[in-house]
Amino acid sequence: MDLALILGTSAFVLHISAYLLYAYHIFHERIRPNAASWFMWLIGGVIEYLTFNAIGESHWSTSALPLACVVGLVIIFSTTLFLQLRAHFIHSRYNKVSYHHPDRSDYALTMFDLGAGFSWLYWNIPGIANIVAVGTSVISFIPIWKTTYKKNEEHPVPWILWSVAYFCMFVAVLIEGGEGTFIKLFYPIYYFLLHFVMVLLSSTYTRAFTISFIRTHRIF
Repeated sequence: MDLALILGTSAFVLHISAYLLYAYHIFHERIRPNAASWFMWLIGGVIEYLTFNAIGESHWSTSALPLACVVGLVIIFSTTLFLQLRAHFIHSRYNKVSYHHPDRSDYALTMFDLGAGFSWLYWNIPGIANIVAVGTSVISFIPIWKTTYKKNEEHPVPWILWSVAYFCMFVAVLIEGGEGTFIKLFYPIYYFLLHFVMVLLSSTYTRAFTISFIRTHRIF
Protein backbone atom coordinates (compact mmCIF):
# COMPACT_ATOMS: atom_id res chain seq x y z
CA MET A 1 0.00 0.00 0.00
CA ASP A 2 1.51 3.35 -1.06
CA LEU A 3 1.83 6.33 1.26
CA ALA A 4 -0.77 8.45 -0.55
CA LEU A 5 -3.39 5.71 -0.12
CA ILE A 6 -2.54 5.37 3.59
CA LEU A 7 -2.82 9.13 4.08
CA GLY A 8 -6.11 9.32 2.18
CA THR A 9 -7.59 6.48 4.21
CA SER A 10 -6.31 8.07 7.43
CA ALA A 11 -7.89 11.38 6.44
CA PHE A 12 -11.22 9.62 5.83
CA VAL A 13 -11.16 7.78 9.17
CA LEU A 14 -10.07 10.86 11.14
CA HIS A 15 -12.73 13.01 9.52
CA ILE A 16 -15.56 10.56 10.20
CA SER A 17 -14.29 10.02 13.76
CA ALA A 18 -14.36 13.76 14.39
CA TYR A 19 -17.94 14.00 13.13
CA LEU A 20 -19.02 11.08 15.32
CA LEU A 21 -17.40 12.73 18.32
CA TYR A 22 -19.10 16.01 17.42
CA ALA A 23 -22.44 14.18 17.23
CA TYR A 24 -21.75 12.72 20.68
CA HIS A 25 -21.28 16.22 22.10
CA ILE A 26 -24.50 17.34 20.41
CA PHE A 27 -26.41 14.44 21.99
CA HIS A 28 -25.09 15.52 25.38
CA GLU A 29 -26.19 19.10 24.66
CA ARG A 30 -22.69 20.50 24.93
CA ILE A 31 -23.10 21.93 21.41
CA ARG A 32 -26.44 23.19 20.10
CA PRO A 33 -26.34 23.70 16.34
CA ASN A 34 -29.37 23.90 14.09
CA ALA A 35 -30.46 21.25 11.60
CA ALA A 36 -31.28 23.88 8.97
CA SER A 37 -27.74 25.24 9.10
CA TRP A 38 -26.23 21.79 8.75
CA PHE A 39 -28.53 20.98 5.83
CA MET A 40 -27.28 24.09 4.02
CA TRP A 41 -23.69 23.09 4.79
CA LEU A 42 -24.48 19.60 3.48
CA ILE A 43 -25.49 21.11 0.14
CA GLY A 44 -22.13 22.87 0.04
CA GLY A 45 -20.28 19.70 0.99
CA VAL A 46 -21.85 17.76 -1.88
CA ILE A 47 -20.97 20.51 -4.38
CA GLU A 48 -17.40 20.70 -3.06
CA TYR A 49 -17.01 16.92 -3.37
CA LEU A 50 -18.39 16.76 -6.92
CA THR A 51 -16.36 19.72 -8.19
CA PHE A 52 -13.18 18.45 -6.51
CA ASN A 53 -13.59 15.04 -8.17
CA ALA A 54 -14.05 16.72 -11.54
CA ILE A 55 -10.61 18.39 -11.35
CA GLY A 56 -8.31 16.13 -13.34
CA GLU A 57 -8.08 12.43 -12.52
CA SER A 58 -9.73 11.41 -9.27
CA HIS A 59 -7.88 9.22 -6.75
CA TRP A 60 -9.23 7.72 -3.54
CA SER A 61 -6.23 9.10 -1.65
CA THR A 62 -7.23 12.68 -2.50
CA SER A 63 -11.03 12.45 -2.77
CA ALA A 64 -11.53 10.39 0.40
CA LEU A 65 -11.69 13.40 2.70
CA PRO A 66 -14.24 15.41 0.64
CA LEU A 67 -16.35 12.23 0.59
CA ALA A 68 -15.92 11.85 4.36
CA CYS A 69 -17.08 15.43 4.74
CA VAL A 70 -20.35 14.63 2.95
CA VAL A 71 -20.88 11.52 5.09
CA GLY A 72 -20.07 13.47 8.25
CA LEU A 73 -22.44 16.30 7.33
CA VAL A 74 -25.21 13.73 6.85
CA ILE A 75 -24.44 12.36 10.33
CA ILE A 76 -24.59 15.78 12.00
CA PHE A 77 -27.66 16.91 10.07
CA SER A 78 -29.48 13.69 11.02
CA THR A 79 -28.44 14.08 14.66
CA THR A 80 -29.57 17.68 14.95
CA LEU A 81 -32.81 16.99 13.08
CA PHE A 82 -33.63 14.10 15.43
CA LEU A 83 -32.93 16.15 18.56
CA GLN A 84 -34.93 19.13 17.38
CA LEU A 85 -37.89 16.98 16.40
CA ARG A 86 -37.68 15.26 19.77
CA ALA A 87 -37.64 18.63 21.51
CA HIS A 88 -40.64 19.76 19.46
CA PHE A 89 -42.89 16.72 19.91
CA ILE A 90 -41.91 15.41 23.36
CA HIS A 91 -42.93 17.54 26.33
CA SER A 92 -39.98 17.04 28.59
CA ARG A 93 -36.69 18.65 29.44
CA TYR A 94 -35.76 18.36 25.75
CA ASN A 95 -38.03 21.21 24.69
CA LYS A 96 -36.11 23.50 27.02
CA VAL A 97 -33.00 23.19 24.91
CA SER A 98 -32.34 26.31 22.83
CA TYR A 99 -30.68 25.61 19.50
CA HIS A 100 -28.76 28.24 17.56
CA HIS A 101 -30.83 29.61 14.70
CA PRO A 102 -29.45 29.74 11.15
CA ASP A 103 -27.45 32.86 10.52
CA ARG A 104 -27.72 35.08 7.46
CA SER A 105 -24.26 33.84 6.59
CA ASP A 106 -25.67 30.31 6.17
CA TYR A 107 -28.06 31.51 3.47
CA ALA A 108 -25.33 33.54 1.79
CA LEU A 109 -23.00 30.54 1.80
CA THR A 110 -25.68 28.33 0.24
CA MET A 111 -26.18 30.82 -2.57
CA PHE A 112 -22.44 30.85 -3.28
CA ASP A 113 -22.36 27.04 -3.26
CA LEU A 114 -25.31 26.76 -5.62
CA GLY A 115 -23.76 29.38 -7.88
CA ALA A 116 -20.50 27.42 -7.91
CA GLY A 117 -22.36 24.24 -8.76
CA PHE A 118 -24.22 25.94 -11.59
CA SER A 119 -21.02 27.43 -13.04
CA TRP A 120 -19.41 23.98 -13.00
CA LEU A 121 -22.33 22.36 -14.82
CA TYR A 122 -22.87 25.18 -17.31
CA TRP A 123 -19.31 26.27 -18.14
CA ASN A 124 -17.44 23.08 -17.12
CA ILE A 125 -14.97 24.89 -14.85
CA PRO A 126 -14.72 22.54 -11.85
CA GLY A 127 -11.48 24.08 -10.55
CA ILE A 128 -12.88 27.61 -10.27
CA ALA A 129 -16.21 26.29 -8.98
CA ASN A 130 -14.44 24.32 -6.25
CA ILE A 131 -12.35 27.32 -5.21
CA VAL A 132 -15.50 29.46 -4.97
CA ALA A 133 -17.41 26.82 -2.98
CA VAL A 134 -14.50 26.16 -0.63
CA GLY A 135 -13.27 29.74 -0.39
CA THR A 136 -16.64 31.15 0.68
CA SER A 137 -16.84 28.66 3.57
CA VAL A 138 -15.21 31.26 5.77
CA ILE A 139 -18.64 32.92 5.80
CA SER A 140 -19.98 30.08 7.95
CA PHE A 141 -16.86 29.89 10.12
CA ILE A 142 -16.85 33.51 11.26
CA PRO A 143 -20.04 33.12 13.38
CA ILE A 144 -18.64 29.88 14.87
CA TRP A 145 -15.37 31.64 15.70
CA LYS A 146 -17.26 34.49 17.37
CA THR A 147 -19.49 32.15 19.39
CA THR A 148 -16.53 30.08 20.52
CA TYR A 149 -14.61 33.23 21.36
CA LYS A 150 -17.47 34.49 23.56
CA LYS A 151 -18.96 31.30 25.03
CA ASN A 152 -16.35 28.56 24.47
CA GLU A 153 -19.00 25.88 23.80
CA GLU A 154 -16.87 23.86 21.41
CA HIS A 155 -14.70 20.88 22.36
CA PRO A 156 -11.23 21.01 20.78
CA VAL A 157 -10.76 17.30 19.99
CA PRO A 158 -13.02 17.13 16.89
CA TRP A 159 -11.36 20.25 15.51
CA ILE A 160 -7.91 18.76 16.13
CA LEU A 161 -8.89 15.57 14.30
CA TRP A 162 -10.30 17.57 11.38
CA SER A 163 -7.11 19.63 11.18
CA VAL A 164 -4.91 16.52 11.12
CA ALA A 165 -7.15 14.98 8.46
CA TYR A 166 -6.73 18.02 6.20
CA PHE A 167 -2.97 17.86 6.68
CA CYS A 168 -3.00 14.18 5.62
CA MET A 169 -5.01 15.11 2.54
CA PHE A 170 -2.57 17.92 1.72
CA VAL A 171 0.38 15.50 1.69
CA ALA A 172 -1.63 12.92 -0.29
CA VAL A 173 -2.43 15.50 -2.99
CA LEU A 174 1.25 16.41 -3.24
CA ILE A 175 2.28 12.77 -3.58
CA GLU A 176 -0.37 11.92 -6.20
CA GLY A 177 0.42 14.98 -8.32
CA GLY A 178 -1.05 14.98 -11.80
CA GLU A 179 -3.41 17.38 -13.53
CA GLY A 180 -4.92 20.09 -11.34
CA THR A 181 -2.64 19.45 -8.36
CA PHE A 182 -2.17 23.14 -7.58
CA ILE A 183 -5.94 23.78 -7.59
CA LYS A 184 -6.61 20.66 -5.51
CA LEU A 185 -4.18 21.86 -2.84
CA PHE A 186 -6.44 24.82 -2.12
CA TYR A 187 -9.05 22.55 -0.50
CA PRO A 188 -6.90 21.01 2.28
CA ILE A 189 -4.81 24.14 2.93
CA TYR A 190 -7.80 26.46 3.24
CA TYR A 191 -9.84 24.12 5.44
CA PHE A 192 -6.85 23.32 7.61
CA LEU A 193 -6.47 27.02 8.39
CA LEU A 194 -10.18 27.49 9.14
CA HIS A 195 -10.27 24.49 11.46
CA PHE A 196 -6.98 25.30 13.13
CA VAL A 197 -8.39 28.65 14.26
CA MET A 198 -11.09 26.66 16.05
CA VAL A 199 -8.41 24.52 17.69
CA LEU A 200 -6.80 27.66 19.04
CA LEU A 201 -10.09 29.14 20.25
CA SER A 202 -11.47 25.99 21.89
CA SER A 203 -8.34 24.49 23.44
CA THR A 204 -7.63 25.26 27.10
CA TYR A 205 -3.92 25.52 26.39
CA THR A 206 -4.14 28.01 23.54
CA ARG A 207 -7.39 29.88 24.24
CA ALA A 208 -5.92 32.59 26.51
CA PHE A 209 -3.12 33.40 24.08
CA THR A 210 -5.49 33.43 21.09
CA ILE A 211 -8.01 35.71 22.80
CA SER A 212 -5.21 38.08 23.80
CA PHE A 213 -4.03 38.14 20.18
CA ILE A 214 -7.56 38.77 18.89
CA ARG A 215 -8.13 41.65 21.30
CA THR A 216 -4.78 43.20 20.56
CA HIS A 217 -5.38 43.15 16.82
CA ARG A 218 -9.15 43.80 17.13
CA ILE A 219 -9.99 40.95 14.77
CA PHE A 220 -13.55 40.43 16.01
